[in-house]
Amino acid sequence: MTIEARVLQDFSAQIGEMAQHHLLSDPSIHENGDWYYKLLTELIQRHPHVLEKPSPRYLEIACYQHVIGYRLSQDHGFESTQFDICDRDLEVGRQSALRMGINGSSDRVVGDFHDLPFADGYFDVAMISASIHHTRKPHVIIDEMMRVLAHGGLFYCQREPCERLFCFYEFNANRAAQYTPFESHLHQRDVMRLISSPFPGARNAELFGRVENDRIPLEMYYETFARHGIVKEEILYHEGLLTQMDKRVLEHDWLKEEALASYIAWSMLAELELAEPLMSTQDRLLGYSLPTEEQVWELARKVAAALKARPGNTKTLAWRKAMAKIFGGTLRFVVERQRDDKCRAAGKFRRDCREIDHVRYDDIVHQKSGLLLWTKLLPEMQTAGEDELRAASFPVDDWRYDVGKGDIRQMIATAAIPVAHARVPENALFAMRYRVVVDDEVPAAKLRVTYGDQEVASELIAQTEDRMLRFAVEPGESAITFTLTDLDGNPISAKSRIRISIFQCIPIATEEAAIPDAAAPARGAVTHLRDWIAGRH
Repeated sequence: MTIEARVLQDFSAQIGEMAQHHLLSDPSIHENGDWYYKLLTELIQRHPHVLEKPSPRYLEIACYQHVIGYRLSQDHGFESTQFDICDRDLEVGRQSALRMGINGSSDRVVGDFHDLPFADGYFDVAMISASIHHTRKPHVIIDEMMRVLAHGGLFYCQREPCERLFCFYEFNANRAAQYTPFESHLHQRDVMRLISSPFPGARNAELFGRVENDRIPLEMYYETFARHGIVKEEILYHEGLLTQMDKRVLEHDWLKEEALASYIAWSMLAELELAEPLMSTQDRLLGYSLPTEEQVWELARKVAAALKARPGNTKTLAWRKAMAKIFGGTLRFVVERQRDDKCRAAGKFRRDCREIDHVRYDDIVHQKSGLLLWTKLLPEMQTAGEDELRAASFPVDDWRYDVGKGDIRQMIATAAIPVAHARVPENALFAMRYRVVVDDEVPAAKLRVTYGDQEVASELIAQTEDRMLRFAVEPGESAITFTLTDLDGNPISAKSRIRISIFQCIPIATEEAAIPDAAAPARGAVTHLRDWIAGRH
């Protein structure tokens, strides 16, 4: 496998994760952060041995823009570390702490949570929230977090999902604000969690190549925890995921298994009969589907059998586990690390990290991806001026510079077939975040993107939405051409329909190239890891 192919196969989700966060802000971040902080401080009070250690050490993985580490440092004297794949989020969190008058400090480290740069047994508390499901290898994340905990250290995770038996997982739905009429019907009938996902709204992640893993077996958590320590606290909350149909099924769980399976199947088939006529051409173009009658009966029998196999005592943890397996669950765990040695690691890192502007960047990301993360080959669209962008890539006859909602810089096509240019001196990964506008006049379109003579994308666009395109390029100067047609192949003018907000190339090291010394200066202008994908991503 070429290194270009390896980058696209093995590191695509991380690239998508960073790109997704590049232009987003979360207005609820501080409200959620207050809730997380309250839970953490209560956790510490329940397990006071943590504070008995000199300079207790806190690690937050996938910390996003939280200020929790700064508050723990200020209020409880923790040595805090914030870790994320995206350094923009770390910087936003730091600036928020300053604005809020929080005087605590926290180290900021950028890297991949599948392979943490920290030493074994260093931290006393490690937290992750609503992030384990952003990988197909959730056990690896837990293994890594448990590895870096000292003896008696606490692993704390919350708002993580487990697989739901009573679900067909037919498609990734839009977010609620962009529901089609068909999706709105499923939502109003409260069957979206049965047909799409227990946690609907993952289509956006799919388009960016991100991972929204809603099929993590509950057993995975317990089996992984058992390798490292003792589960001290566990909350399996299924109640918030119950649909109206779930509740009706539970009201009939006194039926014998065969009769209960029939009740479930006929109830589900009645819902499908209502939904099927509402599925439009757009829904089918989006890849949406409904389960077959055979699938319905097969799942109904499994659900009925699982309900009948539940423990009789509803007050037991075993009963709650059974319910979470059937109806899905939102999970919270506290696990105490058990190790053979009783000593904490003296040093924080097990390998060198590149430090730039008080942020440490884990070079393992470079080693695994092949990307020269500290170097960018094109101006960053979100900070460069219009003249710089035009000189590099966007001719004035084809593109209009625009500053839109949220101060987002973008280039909007003004030509029927717009062309952009990329001057690339070496092998690189090209990343582009774009939007194609469809409307009543053009309800669906096909987009063809060519790089020189090579077609690098051919995508069906059935609704207006942001997408992420990534492909490997070779050295040289090439035109990137965007062509729109209708579904029958007839040309559509791209004027005002194509909008680009990320347009960047990041060099890829050749397979023979040596891994640069983390202490050595980067070639060219040293830039942040946020320059990886369109400057900050």
